[in-house]
Amino acid sequence: MSGRCRAWCEVEGPGEGPPLPEGMDFSDLEGLCYEIEGVPGSVGEEERRPLDEGELGSVGEDIYRSLERLREVRVVEGSCDVLRWGSIACTETLAVCSQTPCSEGSSARADAPAVYYNIDRIRSWVRKHALNNLAFIFKQCLKIDKSRDREEWLREPLLRDLVKNVYQATEETALAYLQVHERAHCVGGIMDEGEATALGLYEAFKRYIFDKEQMRRGHAYKPATIESFLASYLTILRIAYHHYQMPGYRDFVKYVRLPLVKPRCHGLDLVLIEYYKSWKLRYHIIVRPDRLFIEWSGVRIRIVEISEEPPLDYRGRRPSHSLSPSDCGLYEVWAPCDGTTWVRPQYPTP
Repeated sequence: MSGRCRAWCEVEGPGEGPPLPEGMDFSDLEGLCYEIEGVPGSVGEEERRPLDEGELGSVGEDIYRSLERLREVRVVEGSCDVLRWGSIACTETLAVCSQTPCSEGSSARADAPAVYYNIDRIRSWVRKHALNNLAFIFKQCLKIDKSRDREEWLREPLLRDLVKNVYQATEETALAYLQVHERAHCVGGIMDEGEATALGLYEAFKRYIFDKEQMRRGHAYKPATIESFLASYLTILRIAYHHYQMPGYRDFVKYVRLPLVKPRCHGLDLVLIEYYKSWKLRYHIIVRPDRLFIEWSGVRIRIVEISEEPPLDYRGRRPSHSLSPSDCGLYEVWAPCDGTTWVRPQYPTP
């Protein structure tokens, strides 16, 4: 597809978006896009500078090594404005579906549908989400800029596992959204950007946070660690907020209900997600390392025992085909556009 690297989408537009559905609240997102700033450890380098993609590789280990080399780490204010993020906030810049229709027998023809993933842009996108997630956890959960000795904390052995867990959860969640979004276009028959965005967010949430069937069984949240839960949740929340700022994408709120608000973190052993079902009915989703609770009307109740459930519904059109890569002979091509990256990432298939 010759034009896959020239894909363009509008990242700005005046006017308010549609009303948010139950469970979503974008009015207070302070800290969602915090950035990490560091002072290098080598002698003579005193200037503070943000960690950017030029310093980092494609995996969490590289982020860990970059942090470990710093003498001091600060968490500073960042922006979730799509204009500050630039083109990587736009799904269609990251991946493009060929316009070949998915039809009977297309798997045997040369014109089978294809999704082209622009891997270098995707790596920058995932890396930026991961760094924002780490910054949120550093400041909101660990409070390393207030009550802990930064230099000693950076040498703690737990840092490596923390960075690894956050990066892996960020990467898997972001890619789950992206792949479902593009497959919805390519083989699902969903051309509307709002619906494709809604489906991508919904499937990523079910896969990496929790779903209704999981709640009925009384199971804990899906990630293995609480920092993994936070990374997945913050990534979905940030993607949703970015798309709510974009014409063409912002209509996703008409097609999906998800409990998406800024989480409140009390260390790495308690996360509180609070939203209002109505002006007098408030829900708490309480996440602990070993189990997931809902607190309703001030009384904590195990999920398996409660009749009410958090909003978790997709109301758009269902795909006309399954979203399996094998359906209709779908090709998925991973290649760089703007850089020299050539290795295909080992991303999980949703």
